[in-house]
Amino acid sequence: MKYEEILEFFIAWLRKNPSPEFAGWVWDSRRSLAIKGADEDFRRGMVAAYKRMTECMSDNGIQVIMFTHQSGSIWADMANIVWASGLQVTAAWYVVTETDSALREGSYVKGGAPRPAQALRPTVIVEVLSPSTEVFDRGDKLHRYRRWLPTLTDYVLVAQDRPVIDHYQHTPTGRWELETLEGLDVHLHLTSIGCTVPLADVYERIVFPQAEEDPTPRAREE
Repeated sequence: MKYEEILEFFIAWLRKNPSPEFAGWVWDSRRSLAIKGADEDFRRGMVAAYKRMTECMSDNGIQVIMFTHQSGSIWADMANIVWASGLQVTAAWYVVTETDSALREGSYVKGGAPRPAQALRPTVIVEVLSPSTEVFDRGDKLHRYRRWLPTLTDYVLVAQDRPVIDHYQHTPTGRWELETLEGLDVHLHLTSIGCTVPLADVYERIVFPQAEEDPTPRAREE
C-alpha cells in the first residue's frame, strides 16, 4: 500500500461504525489542503499547521505523530518543525517497517517481523541520565554500543538536574571524542544527521533543583 493512501484506508474502515468519541468527526482526508513543496516553504507551512493545532489543544493535550522516512536529515527537519511550533517531545518510538527487498524501490511497505540486524542500525543514540543508570550509561553501555554498533556516530548523555550534555562523537580517524556542553546558550551539533539543537530547547520548561547551601558555618564579620 502506498503511504499516501493509508489515511483513506483507515477512513473507509472507521467511518462505517465510529466510536462515540469520534461521532462528530468529518471523515474526509482533506488531501487538497495537504502541505506540499520542499525546503523552507514546506517547513514554514508545517510549522504553521502544527502551531495552529497547538493553539487548539487543551492544556494537557497530546499530539501523536507517525512519521516515516529513511533520511536522517528529514528526521531532523521534522524534530525542528515540532519544536518550532511550540510543542514539547515527551516520548518517541521507532518502528521498523521496511525490509531489504525489491519492494523498497517503490513507495511500498512490506510488513513482517524484521531481523535484529535491520532493527538495530542507529546513527545517534540519546540517553537521559538518572542516578540509578548513570554509571552504566557512561561505562558498560557505551563500551557495548561502540563495539556492537558500527553505524553509531553519536552517543549523547543528557543530565536531568542541570543543563549539561555529554556528546561522544566517532571521528573519521576511528577515535571517540567527548565534548561537554554546559549552559542554556550553547548548541548540540549532530553533523551525522545534519541537526543542531539548542540546549534551551532541550531543557524547555524544566525546573532545575535549587543548589544546596553549604552547611559549614561562616565566620561572622565584625
